[in-house]
Amino acid sequence: MVHDMPTPVSIIRGKRVFKAKVAGDIRAIVPGTGQSVLAEVKTVEKDRLYFSKLRKHQVANLDIHTGFGGLSLLVWITYGKVFTMQWPIPGFKPRTSIRFEDAHRWEWGGVA
Repeated sequence: MVHDMPTPVSIIRGKRVFKAKVAGDIRAIVPGTGQSVLAEVKTVEKDRLYFSKLRKHQVANLDIHTGFGGLSLLVWITYGKVFTMQWPIPGFKPRTSIRFEDAHRWEWGGVA
């Protein structure tokens, strides 16, 4: 059971204006366990994913979801590779980044 959670957007004078904040990009339920899954997806075609690419409400939602026992994931799509990392990611905090060559260290290994 997977649901995409599109952010409501309006186009005003040719610019995208976000109408509301959503909890994350994807919500799901793990089959057999009923565990809630929240994923935040970042598509950044660079060799690093900077913490600053996450907005404050996105970090807060991942933290809150994890605190309630949910499986929270940060998904980084870059250079044709998809890294799925379980939140929180050790050492990933403001003014830090995850390097492309190191992202595999935090890849999530399967159903919790």
